[in-house]
Amino acid sequence: MATFARSGVFALIFPVAVAAQASPIASRHPLDPLTAPEIEAATRVLRDAGKLGEHVRLGVLALHEPRKADRARTPRRADVLAYDWATGVPSEGVVDLATRRIEEWRDFPAGDPPLRGLTIARSGEIAFKDPRVIAAMRRRGITHPERVTAQPSELDEERPLPLVDGARVGTLGFFGWDTTLSSPVLEGLLVKVNLTTGAIQEVMDRPLRPPADPPESIRDAVPARPLRPLEVRQPAGASFTIDGTQIRWHNWRLHVGAHPRRGVEVWDVAWLDGGRARSVLYRASIAEVAAHYGDPKFVPWYPRDEGDYGLLSYARDRASAVIGADAPTHATFIPAVFADDRGRPVTVPRSIAVYERDGGTMWRHAGRSHRARQLVITGYSTIDNYDYLIHWIFGQDGAIEAQVQLTGNMNTYRTPVTRDTLAAHVDHASYAHLVAPGVYAPNHQHFFSFRLDLDVDGAASNRVVESNTEAMPADAQDASTQWWAMRQRTLATEREAQRDVSMASVRRWSVLNTAIRNWLGQPVGYTLVPGEVGPMFAQPGSPPRRRLGFATHQLWATPYEPNEMYPAGAWGAAGPPDAGLPGWTRLNRPLSDRDVVLWYTLTVTHVPRAEDWPSMPVHTAGFRLVPTNFLGRNPALTQPANGNR
Repeated sequence: MATFARSGVFALIFPVAVAAQASPIASRHPLDPLTAPEIEAATRVLRDAGKLGEHVRLGVLALHEPRKADRARTPRRADVLAYDWATGVPSEGVVDLATRRIEEWRDFPAGDPPLRGLTIARSGEIAFKDPRVIAAMRRRGITHPERVTAQPSELDEERPLPLVDGARVGTLGFFGWDTTLSSPVLEGLLVKVNLTTGAIQEVMDRPLRPPADPPESIRDAVPARPLRPLEVRQPAGASFTIDGTQIRWHNWRLHVGAHPRRGVEVWDVAWLDGGRARSVLYRASIAEVAAHYGDPKFVPWYPRDEGDYGLLSYARDRASAVIGADAPTHATFIPAVFADDRGRPVTVPRSIAVYERDGGTMWRHAGRSHRARQLVITGYSTIDNYDYLIHWIFGQDGAIEAQVQLTGNMNTYRTPVTRDTLAAHVDHASYAHLVAPGVYAPNHQHFFSFRLDLDVDGAASNRVVESNTEAMPADAQDASTQWWAMRQRTLATEREAQRDVSMASVRRWSVLNTAIRNWLGQPVGYTLVPGEVGPMFAQPGSPPRRRLGFATHQLWATPYEPNEMYPAGAWGAAGPPDAGLPGWTRLNRPLSDRDVVLWYTLTVTHVPRAEDWPSMPVHTAGFRLVPTNFLGRNPALTQPANGNR
């Protein structure tokens, strides 16, 4: 966070020496996440320097991204985003983990917390200490408060937290993680708190209504016929090896880990070609996850599930894989560690699953066929009612598939309606849909912004090329008008690279290295092939358009800049409008023959149906990165044919 979040605010940046012995941190890959000892070391530096006092909480304590060219020589650093609840002052800084000193520090004018997750963590910290709140939860059958989130009802996308006599106050509602058959809101329990001082002002616990009978569709459901066991075994063990964060499998070499905000990500991805490691991806991750609700009852509601909460840090134990369900029993599980809001290391034991799976037929001709195998790397996240499974899938054909699976529970609200009398009428507009008697679920969209730093055979001489396929006009040679062709054009600047998917022209985008050619004289590259996608339905000028500007286009491209990591800005809801991609690309920087980064927005438009309730089946969406003249021939042909004729 060396480029600070709020423009137009100036303050001193100064080094703060700390009287502590500078003991070296164990050697690691420069892009590896912070370890528990590194987190503890950074926390000690902050505490000794007086930056982590009684009322200060941390929104970010994570690896400071080094520049590519300097990463081997740059000592490991930690980014810090802090908030002092007593003064309302947010701060950003960088801690040098080698010298154990604060390298940069900046205080900002007092205001709201920079991340919504800080407010939610503070709310729970206050509420769950009160025996009246704990007793009220027990009356509702909740014995583990950590399975409940406390959120101020005033916390929305547009308004700041209320100030009363200089203190930030809120009325807390409670949200249960584990509820599936009814609303997840703990009805009848409200707590008024002073978030500045940490004091509870009032506990309002209304009598509980009798629980509703289970819906007929659930009560009278006929159990499915049980299936016979299906086992996947690898009697000789897995074909991949793991050494620290590095994974080797087939022709792939890559690193994998989990970031507290971005969740699972891969870096230094290379294809091993005749003993030579050819770079493909420098770093790939989901840089923002956001949702926008189209029902007036949910306006203004467009939370940044990643930027405001953190795909790993908010989910905590809910980000740990369920063996045999989330991932097969033969998977290898990798733990992750992150810092909580007090700078204490928290470990998620099964944050990432790594396994091989059947990939279907890879190639076939006549009586010869080859069965494919894939390497799957999966991370998990639960953000309140929704669950996300994030997969990076590597193939033997050199392709990489990025896949998101959505499940969990929809947001719902009660209605007196028990039967949908409009369902038979085609010509009507519905903001929400009846999914059970007395239960409406609103229309909404999910936006996943992928940051894809493609270094195709190196970072230099890369450019973004768009291809469109079109019918050719009739001429003397083609009177039948049956010819068609593919046209390519270079997206030379950031404005030119703000593009949308076109089904009419089968639009694709490639990153090509113009300095390296294959044996046919073609520039080597990788092409992004879109999958499920859709436009943002919020209208121009609306709050979601201003705050989630990255979702207004499916593709953006920028020159590499390590401080440009988050397409909606580093500060989430508290950041300025048009932060991130809309602001950066106003510079209209050139893109040709340099190190470029693609930003791809995957959009899932969810129009609820009865089958999505009470817990929705997994919905899968994604895209592919496929080698384009990168390998020069089909790599599958080097594999022996298998199967029986």
